[in-house]
Amino acid sequence: MNAVADLLDCLSAEADEVGHFIALLEAEAAALTESDSTDDLIDTTEAKQVSANRLGELSRRRHGLAVQLGGSGGDYAATQQVAERHPDVAEAWEELLALAEHARNLNQRNGVLIDTHLRHTQMSLDMLRSVAGMGDVYDASGRAQPINAGKTIATG
Repeated sequence: MNAVADLLDCLSAEADEVGHFIALLEAEAAALTESDSTDDLIDTTEAKQVSANRLGELSRRRHGLAVQLGGSGGDYAATQQVAERHPDVAEAWEELLALAEHARNLNQRNGVLIDTHLRHTQMSLDMLRSVAGMGDVYDASGRAQPINAGKTIATG
């Protein structure tokens, strides 16, 4: 096989894996919104980590193949340069970029869902502490913290 064919195979495998990752993100959203069990969320999180590792491997392979074909710079730049010279690579590359953008949007949405759950839990704990007459809580170093000093994990 030549390097272009190898790159096309790699792009196809990466697109398939991103598709799998998207399915996992959708399952994660369902676990966050429809399930009272944390088991589904744990299973999905573990599967997402395996998929993310596989995507990292494929990305490194794609970068190496793009460099062999004359691309330079980082992963994106090298692949983009090769895609500009090979229309068949360009088509597969654009498909992968679209899938990756969709996955990024779903992941961001799930982060918002997680942050919403976290804030709801923090508010519930604050209310329970207030009803129980508890004042400040203490952090790991023993410093008093106001009850509502929680941090969010989602970024916008």
